[in-house]
Amino acid sequence: QSSIATPGALSSTNVEPASFVIGAAGSVAVTFTTATPIPANGLIKVTFPSGFTVPASGVTASTADIGGTLTVTTSGQVVTITRSGGSSISSPATIDDLVITNITNPTVIGPAGAYTIATYDSGSNAIDRNAAVAADTFKGQFTNIAISAYGTDGAASTSYWPVGRQGTITWNTTDSSGANAITNVKIEYALDNDNYAAWTPVVASTPDNGSYLWRPDEGTFPILTAADSGGAETNDPQTDRMDNVKVRITDVTNTGAAAAENTMTTPFTAFY
Repeated sequence: QSSIATPGALSSTNVEPASFVIGAAGSVAVTFTTATPIPANGLIKVTFPSGFTVPASGVTASTADIGGTLTVTTSGQVVTITRSGGSSISSPATIDDLVITNITNPTVIGPAGAYTIATYDSGSNAIDRNAAVAADTFKGQFTNIAISAYGTDGAASTSYWPVGRQGTITWNTTDSSGANAITNVKIEYALDNDNYAAWTPVVASTPDNGSYLWRPDEGTFPILTAADSGGAETNDPQTDRMDNVKVRITDVTNTGAAAAENTMTTPFTAFY
């Protein structure tokens, strides 16, 4: 077969990992529109920028837009998908459901390099190409956000926080080394009464050390139900319940797409 002197330009290109958390392993969605038909025995190559981990084996590809069988091989940062048993793909044709599995994200917070998507004939002659597919930005992650507050009985609780008493907000961080490592975080809370839509700062910036002491004063949370008839603290969330509360942790070292943010899964109950 003769070499194609000037490859066409793939359009509407995108490569998008299922997660943008650093070090996360999983699937990657690939999208493109052809300028030139892809032969029934043609190839599609996706090149990942430096920082991604592309394993020597175990990578798969699937799509309903491309008929026949897809065989996947890898070499360095390149995933090669070889077609067989199908028919030629006409042009322009949009492939928007190609999924590649078992790719691991970079381990450094911030933008990675551009991707490359290219199509080839069976002789490895380039057909269409885009070597400047938009780069993605990767971020850290906050997990296991929880509280531990002490009641009048001296016992710690992860479900209830008596107002006026000191407790601890805790979290774990998936972080990277280097200039973009997370050094400080913002901590906020939101109330069930507001459908967790309005976030109020606990602290605008504090070291990302996984722990923050907090003593919410009276008035921090609105009273939703009357206290017991005597007005005294009973430590009974059924009679002294104020509101369900969620805590959110945000990376303030990085900005934009590189800034991690996560909210605790299960709220705690604050009460007098």
